[in-house]
Amino acid sequence: MKPKIAVVCAYNPGNSGMYSVDLAAVDFFSSIDCEFNLFMTQSPMRGIGTLKKYIPTRFLQLKKVKIGTMTFRLLKDLEQLNGYSHIVYWGDFINNPVYGKHDFSVRDVFFGISETETEAFQRWIKLFAPENLNPNIKIASIGNNFQHKFDIEDTDTNSVFNTFERNFDLILPRDSYSLDNLRQFLPNLPPSKLDAGIDCAFLLHKNQAAKKMNQFACLFKRTQLDDIGSLIEGLNRHTGLSSTRLDNWLSLKRHSADKMFNTNIETVACSTFVLTDTYHVCVNAMRLGVPVFAIGRKSKNQEGTVGDFKKKTLFEMFNASQFYFTIDENEDEYEFYQNVIEKIHEFISSPTNIYDEIQDSMSRQQVSFKEKIIKFIEN
Repeated sequence: MKPKIAVVCAYNPGNSGMYSVDLAAVDFFSSIDCEFNLFMTQSPMRGIGTLKKYIPTRFLQLKKVKIGTMTFRLLKDLEQLNGYSHIVYWGDFINNPVYGKHDFSVRDVFFGISETETEAFQRWIKLFAPENLNPNIKIASIGNNFQHKFDIEDTDTNSVFNTFERNFDLILPRDSYSLDNLRQFLPNLPPSKLDAGIDCAFLLHKNQAAKKMNQFACLFKRTQLDDIGSLIEGLNRHTGLSSTRLDNWLSLKRHSADKMFNTNIETVACSTFVLTDTYHVCVNAMRLGVPVFAIGRKSKNQEGTVGDFKKKTLFEMFNASQFYFTIDENEDEYEFYQNVIEKIHEFISSPTNIYDEIQDSMSRQQVSFKEKIIKFIEN
């Protein structure tokens, strides 16, 4: 009998990066001999008009949500998954208790699904750190971020990690820092159950080679630096390339998400290089083989879900730290921009095999990541 897999994804507010993560699930599970369905636990669509005044919004959630080419079933209770052989929590931060206590819980209250954040966090625990699940169902956390500085004194956090240790069959965090972090809390899990992974978006199929245009792509939505326009203008002058902004990267519309996403990806693919402060722009440029440079603030661990630390770790994973530029708290932004411009100009003026080496490292980790997931599904 074919494996039947429930792929549990994060709520997507219109983010191209998250869209690429979910598309990668479709690509990957379509490539192996299995049945699968996509799930999300928070519906982005609510009741309309005056209905909201009289009926709790949890009863007005749609049972299915379509975003672009993908259809997600709404998962309210894990009993819905009793007919499945595997549950795969796919990408983002969804198994991270800091995400559960803050991002998930705040959204749950905002949507009217839970009355309080405390109630919402308990719902997250039931969905993402499950106890008393059908023992015939195998559970995996694939490509999640666990970079936060977890409080070892926090009872809820310890309870979640204890549940992972007892009940999860495989955990492949998306970066080496997350892996080392988890090993402190899950010391009894062997490498067969806790091992290195990468971001799930790296499993999205690679588009056909695009004809390069006299441009570079850019997006700056995370680090919040001042006068970013001067950086772009300086690059225009020094490189002779025009700049094309990925303005729709974080504003996909559900009905046209696929078209908008593909437009963004085509812009990246045909660019000479990419400059950004946004994590999944980096991931998608890397998987397409386009040189990508990123900027961020110096940080020692991940803050929230959009902090800069995850970019630092991403570039370190592929021995590409020279492509990631960080600014100190008191550093002059103009001098920082000038350094970035000089480094990028130097790279594109004197191409080396450095980026080929980065691509080789990425390819090896992609192959290893796929093999580990397939082994979990087939065994």
